[in-house]
Amino acid sequence: MLIASPTSHADPNQDDAFYTALEQQDVAVLNPPAVRSLGIQTCNELRSGTPNRITATKLMNMGFTRPESSALLNAAMAAYCPEMASAKGRSL
Repeated sequence: MLIASPTSHADPNQDDAFYTALEQQDVAVLNPPAVRSLGIQTCNELRSGTPNRITATKLMNMGFTRPESSALLNAAMAAYCPEMASAKGRSL
């Protein structure tokens, strides 16, 4: 189950990197716009100070498996908020 968030802007190259990262982790993307919005929303939560484990739990509560949640979180950080991936204690 995916919940779409308000439209967010990202560079098309960021989107390509996001989808490629998910594909490399064997995560099927059935609704690219909704998954993209979820990736951007994930970064917004991380930037606001939400810990990775809480963000991953929220994704699991939406119906994603633990590996899918981890893949989505890591792909979002790599594509849309790389500064969060390098922040101390942020990686899973």
